Amino acid sequence: MRVPYSTGGDTPGNGSTGVLYVIDELMQLGGAEQNLVRTLHHLPRDRFRPFVLTFRLNPEVKAFRTLPCPVSVYPVHNLYGWNTLRYAPRLLSWIRRERIRIVHTFFETSDFWAGGLARLATPALLISSRRDLGIQRNWRLNVLYRLLHGMFDQVQVVSDQVGRYVMKADRVAAGKVVTVPNGIELERIPERGSGAALCARLNLPAGRPVIATVANIRKVKGIDVLVRTAAEVCRKRPDALFVVAGQVLDQTYQADLERLAGELGVRGQVRFVGQVEQPLQLLAQSDIFLLPSRSEGMSNALLEAMASGLPAVVTNVGGNCQLVQDGQTGFLTAPEDAGAAAARILELLENPALGRSIGQAARALVEREYSGEAVAALLVRQYDRLLQRR
Repeated sequence: MRVPYSTGGDTPGNGSTGVLYVIDELMQLGGAEQNLVRTLHHLPRDRFRPFVLTFRLNPEVKAFRTLPCPVSVYPVHNLYGWNTLRYAPRLLSWIRRERIRIVHTFFETSDFWAGGLARLATPALLISSRRDLGIQRNWRLNVLYRLLHGMFDQVQVVSDQVGRYVMKADRVAAGKVVTVPNGIELERIPERGSGAALCARLNLPAGRPVIATVANIRKVKGIDVLVRTAAEVCRKRPDALFVVAGQVLDQTYQADLERLAGELGVRGQVRFVGQVEQPLQLLAQSDIFLLPSRSEGMSNALLEAMASGLPAVVTNVGGNCQLVQDGQTGFLTAPEDAGAAAARILELLENPALGRSIGQAARALVEREYSGEAVAALLVRQYDRLLQRR
């Protein structure tokens, strides 16, 4: 039986090994949410029987309405509320009834509430997914992760850089940390040049070189560095157009960006187009991808740009340097260094053949190591290894 979602209900399924995925919320299709959706569609149904538990759900997102497994919603929004006690017996009963053998958690409440209950009261294996360098943690969470590091059977990280952070900050044993990167559905990547209709709807003038960024508007993404980069590039190439596609998560920061663009004289060359329904179409119409982040786990947007055959200029932080080999599959620059980013962009604009070569190498790397199928196979191997050990 398959249901789109249920509120607090538990739906049985068929198959062998029960896997319960617990994620704090399914409200928008961010990196972790994309990764979970992709996993559910690629998990071999002859061997695994998946379920999803979340604490908040937005049923308006199509990807969440069409998940290929039961989805339950428990309104457990923090570790200290009444619902943490109220829903605990229901969760434990569900795990036992459905013979869940793996509980795989995403984010803090899932780690400590669902993971803690599963560890204390069930024989299920416990896996935690870590996707960033702790940029949103407070001191309480840092203490909890350090105190309870031993309760996880495995910690899956999206990049080797996140793995090193987890081992150092949370004191997780190296033998428990494995890298399972983000993947991408290559069949979703449109052909180069196929995004003209979208660009017309966004009022982007044709015939100008487009440097695209796909990122939500918040300080960690370094969009202020992008504006300064644009100012340096446009001194030599006033026809260059910098397009930022993403939801505004910090209104004050957005206002600061608009002010900075005006002060530097690039208000016309830096376009904030908001959240775009088809960002892959924008990438298909772009010439260069720019990601000046201050911190990254592993960027889905960067993966999509590389799969689209774009040369990328990105900061040397987190998982960026795992995806980008400097000068081969893209260019790495230091964080905050708008001058270095501008120099690389100008180099690519002046040498289109170099951009095509780097873009082709980037696409080949994604095909080889980061396809949805390849990453799902890696995940299944990790499940098998843990199950055999148990």
